[in-house]
Amino acid sequence: MDNIVACVRADERVQSKVEVLCQNGVTTAYKVAAVEWYNGAHGCFEDNCPRLAVCFDNGRCQLMRGELDDGV
Repeated sequence: MDNIVACVRADERVQSKVEVLCQNGVTTAYKVAAVEWYNGAHGCFEDNCPRLAVCFDNGRCQLMRGELDDGV
């Protein structure tokens, strides 16, 4: 995996890692601008819809069904 976002806990241990596919081909540096998770509390349009968004300062965003998804 070339592009990885690591989710780190408060005690600095890595909780999980997400492969970032939306940055393939990008040669300049980028930073995570936002991470949003929807827990489904207010319902979903479909059972398998994306619930995790990782957005970057270069305007690219990766939508996933969960942290183990390949991305949409």
